[in-house]
Amino acid sequence: MATSGANAALQDRTNARQQLMRRRALLIKKLQDQAVTELDGQPRPTSPQGEEDLPPPQWVRDHGEPLNSEHYHRVRRLRWRGRSVIVKYGPFVEEREAAVMRLVRDRTSIPVPKVYAVAADGADVFIYREDIDGRQLQFFDPELSCESSATIAADMKRIVSELHSIRCPNLAPVGDFGNERCEDFKRAILGCSWDSKTSVFTRLPTFTTTRDFLRWLSAELPPRFTRASHAQSLAHVESLDAGAPVVLTHGDLHSGNMLLCDGHVVGIVDWETAGWYPEWLDTEILAYYRDTDDPNALSFVAQALGCVTDNDRGTSRYLWLEAAKNPVPKESRWEQKWSEAGD
Repeated sequence: MATSGANAALQDRTNARQQLMRRRALLIKKLQDQAVTELDGQPRPTSPQGEEDLPPPQWVRDHGEPLNSEHYHRVRRLRWRGRSVIVKYGPFVEEREAAVMRLVRDRTSIPVPKVYAVAADGADVFIYREDIDGRQLQFFDPELSCESSATIAADMKRIVSELHSIRCPNLAPVGDFGNERCEDFKRAILGCSWDSKTSVFTRLPTFTTTRDFLRWLSAELPPRFTRASHAQSLAHVESLDAGAPVVLTHGDLHSGNMLLCDGHVVGIVDWETAGWYPEWLDTEILAYYRDTDDPNALSFVAQALGCVTDNDRGTSRYLWLEAAKNPVPKESRWEQKWSEAGD
């Protein structure tokens, strides 16, 4: 009888906890939706004709100029009614990426492409956006000079500072914008190999502070790193500021997502991994270039981080780890470079 009563009490507590979690999830979703509405304030079109005269999805598939070869999303450039339009689409493209872009354009002066419309066709979501006249950093020619690097560093310092001025809504969890999930950030912070990328697409527990986030990150260190040992990665995580505020971050600030023109950053693209994360996240990812085999990008990273390059490091995608071995107290080498560039 006593056992039966104890089981009933346990079940009651479990039910109450589940009910509380459901209420919390609904509240979090309401806050996220409210944040988008308040900070963005623009309607969400259900077809490309919602805001602009734009081609239908099938026309984009058939006639758009391919700009990438990634299987999980496609990017096309097209001419329509005398103007150039970029369309990103695929089964893993989400409307929340367009919502973040609109939010950032509304609240900051960050050069984010204007979103014209969002549409769905079958399993694919289509985001129609402005085509910015700029070139990706890894294709920038001639080779970056010290002056160009300093200018770009100053631009990025301002851009990241403005982005981080958008603070996380109360009670909203750490994670992707509008989605309790974390993706590429773990690969950037911990230095795990590209081959283990599939292991870092993780659903987050619900927590709202940087300190809890770091505790979870330390516990999640996978054992099969190829570029950095467990001890090195753990030490790096423990060196990060546990008191940092949770802010809006881009989440994938590698060189391919920075558009340059006349030596300045004129566009920041690919906001699919944007989310509410500790403010140091973007600095971590800025120092983690997936294309450091490109000599121009490698030179820029090396200058910004104060690294000396050689043939071995020239093929490494984890150049940021070299700088992490000799940290500057209270200020990262990257931040120090930005400060010098902004003076």
